[in-house]
Amino acid sequence: MHMVITDKIPEATRHTDLLRKRVNKGIGFIKDGRTKEAVSFYGDKDGAKQSGITLSNGPSLPVNFRRTFSPAELKPIADSFDSQSYTAGNYIVLPQFISDKIRLWTGNMPPELSKDVALVCADKWLEAFRNMSDQSLMGYLDPHIDTAAYIQGTGVGLSDNYLERHRRREVLTGKPSDPKLYPQSLRTGSYVSVLRSTGEQESDWQLYKVHPSRRNVLVRKGDSIKEVTMAKLLIDNPMPVISPFSEVKSLYELYRTINSIGGIQVFDEYQNTRKLVEIIEAVRKKIIGPEYITTVGDLRGTVMKLLRTN
Repeated sequence: MHMVITDKIPEATRHTDLLRKRVNKGIGFIKDGRTKEAVSFYGDKDGAKQSGITLSNGPSLPVNFRRTFSPAELKPIADSFDSQSYTAGNYIVLPQFISDKIRLWTGNMPPELSKDVALVCADKWLEAFRNMSDQSLMGYLDPHIDTAAYIQGTGVGLSDNYLERHRRREVLTGKPSDPKLYPQSLRTGSYVSVLRSTGEQESDWQLYKVHPSRRNVLVRKGDSIKEVTMAKLLIDNPMPVISPFSEVKSLYELYRTINSIGGIQVFDEYQNTRKLVEIIEAVRKKIIGPEYITTVGDLRGTVMKLLRTN
């Protein structure tokens, strides 16, 4: 038996692969501070169509970008953009700003606002990716938390306005086991009870996999795995996901740990012990870059830390 843990973002069909690359490119713009470029990039209907996305203009938001805004004045503008944006399947609706009766995406948009708007755009595109791939990004059931955790994991600083919406700040900075953060913090690795048709509750099931488009999950107890709807999940004994590699102190210990778990499931591909060790050795010898190591279980981070300290 091997341990099954998940990678950050799955490879799937041609369309989802193109979508994955496009979403990540836009996030790269945000990370580089090119937030207006990111907004325009995510608003390109031709690029969206090539990625399997149907992008539609939402309500018009009249804003006079010729004047100077205080942070307090920008917040309701960003909130309106977020509340009037939505994703359904591969269909994304994004509002457009109107300034001096001219429809525009960026124009003279203040950088504080363009950062917020760019994060919302990335958020909606990532929701579409969840729907099309039918897999979560970071294991969370709540799409607002799942997408935010993914963006944060790329090294992008999240704006205060973005974090304050949908309980993102509470969940992403709080303790995973805090029951006050549920159900938003429910993710793979959490322990839940399953409500049976008889009304009886079965406890000690562990959330194993999330299927966003089907609105159901896989739960596991020992060797038993079953599929249940999200509506039948009840919070049981929350437990954060723990990396099997967190305690290793050397490459020797790491290879022993990899051998003991038998390999890693990286979405559609199962990487056995031999393949994982070959990839790590190639990175150690600088034949290939660290991006070839999966981020599952923070394996990539563990390897890079060991290579720096050994």
